[in-house]
Amino acid sequence: MKELTSQLKKICDKKGIVYDIVIFGSAVKEKPIPKDIDIIVIFWHEDYPAIESAIYDIRNIGKELNKNLHVEYIALENLFKEPVFLSLIHEGYSIREDRPIRDMLNTESCMLVTYNLKNLDQSEKTLFNFAMKGRGDKRGIFQEVGAKAVGRGSVLVPIDKFERFREFLDYWEIDYMAKRVMILKAV
Repeated sequence: MKELTSQLKKICDKKGIVYDIVIFGSAVKEKPIPKDIDIIVIFWHEDYPAIESAIYDIRNIGKELNKNLHVEYIALENLFKEPVFLSLIHEGYSIREDRPIRDMLNTESCMLVTYNLKNLDQSEKTLFNFAMKGRGDKRGIFQEVGAKAVGRGSVLVPIDKFERFREFLDYWEIDYMAKRVMILKAV
């Protein structure tokens, strides 16, 4: 991924019409084997020949690095109108700034997960809680992913660790619901 970001940075610097290139989706959410790498190129304005040239260069980088890139583009003036905007804030990684967009906004992107243990008997609930919170010197999934309990049956999970937490819940066959939330960091 380092080589890819390095090559994309050159496109940001070289192409005067590229405002930023953002990687988002499964590649930044620590999915074990992402099928592709989602990229959105944000252009200062709509200049179709220049856009075509930049997209062509990015796709060639993907081919050279043997990466399956899914490349989309948007003009900066249309960014706030697009549904993908919120995804970029939550999980996007800015190539130009070399950091997550959420860090640039001083926010944390999390998934608020509410779950129900009604399908477990009492001993399974005990084992589940040990697996969640750890026991003795054994770490639980909370420590592994940096999750925080916010109430009974509710937990905040960093968005980039949610796939691992989802696997944990699926393994235990737990019913759950997840919603994206953003939290302002303390100043």
